[in-house]
Amino acid sequence: MPAPFELTIDRYSHDGRGIGIHQGRVVMVSNAMPGEQVQVKLEQANTKLWQGKAVKHFTQSDRRQQPTCQYYGECGGCVLQHVPVSDQVALKQSALEDHLRRNKVPHDALAEPISIEKVAYRHRARFQVSKKGEVGFFNVKGNRIVPISQCAVVVPAINDALIIVKREAPLEGVKQLELVIDDTDQLGISVVEGSGASKSALAQWGEQQGWVSQAPLQYRSAGAQTWAKPGSFTQVNRRVNTAMIEQAKAWLDLDVSDRVLDLFCGNGNVSLPFAKNVEAILGLEANQEAIDMAMNSEQANQQTRYCVANLFTSPLKDIPEIAQFNPTAVILDPPRAGAEAVVKNMNTLPTVQKILYISCDPATLARDIAELIHDKWHLRKVGVMDMFPHTRHIESMALLEKKKK
Repeated sequence: MPAPFELTIDRYSHDGRGIGIHQGRVVMVSNAMPGEQVQVKLEQANTKLWQGKAVKHFTQSDRRQQPTCQYYGECGGCVLQHVPVSDQVALKQSALEDHLRRNKVPHDALAEPISIEKVAYRHRARFQVSKKGEVGFFNVKGNRIVPISQCAVVVPAINDALIIVKREAPLEGVKQLELVIDDTDQLGISVVEGSGASKSALAQWGEQQGWVSQAPLQYRSAGAQTWAKPGSFTQVNRRVNTAMIEQAKAWLDLDVSDRVLDLFCGNGNVSLPFAKNVEAILGLEANQEAIDMAMNSEQANQQTRYCVANLFTSPLKDIPEIAQFNPTAVILDPPRAGAEAVVKNMNTLPTVQKILYISCDPATLARDIAELIHDKWHLRKVGVMDMFPHTRHIESMALLEKKKK
């Protein structure tokens, strides 16, 4: 590996690292901002791209801020704490626009971003447990656990629970655990990865603390009641989640004649808040437990149904629940891989007039939108939601409408 060298940072990469040119090679540098002069220690190098970290700053950007977390630089989570949140959001917007441009997706100016909380925003967190019983997060490289006493981005109740876990919980056999608090302030705990014995032991111990491990936790999603067990997926940033749903409702602008098809619906987080304002909702999701939670909601009825379906392997036209539903609007909220198979079959649903796409990866979002606009769709709105401040994760929302003949 080449020796450390001095570098001028010219611009940001999509993920918030600084970029400079050294001996004709692109160098991506963590903890570096445009305009800074830094000493770089390389960590990876090939013929075209070098990657490393700034080990010394000769000059600093006037935009640089002091990280609030004592584990910054070690923990692999909030790697953008040295960047002001407004700049982080601008970075994420730039990344989204670049992916749209690369996929030749025409669009107007981005919608106003959803950005609310900077710290103490996570209601759920997963902690790694070492063989020595140390509890923390993986380091930047993901090859070592950084023990922590508290986390700046989780809500105070999770930090309080973490103290008790580290002091008293039976952690033998546990590799990863989750702490979560719902919207009624009920705490939950679960073993995400570990032995069968460790799962039973930690669940029993958690119940003794008044926490739940198997019973569903309760949430309010923009006025609708939703449920999820500890260890199951929920949006970690509750305030941004509410703002996201309110924006979805405003963008779609549905009424009592609309029929909503929610694909990759999870526990109904996005579609259940529409239940009182539309004619019917049909949600499809591969995870049986998530479907059970959706059907457990007080909004679920004959007009609001949720069913198990694998949307990666089953063409839309072959799913019997869809055949007679005649949706007018579709909500897409797929995992990081996107919804390529679904969008390629969207023309088999001729009654659909609007598509709302919620994405956790701008690359697959742009790819899928490109597929749609080449068919019968027009991109009306698109924007960023800062669900995970200080991290490289980018959440987006897009609204598409069917082109008029």
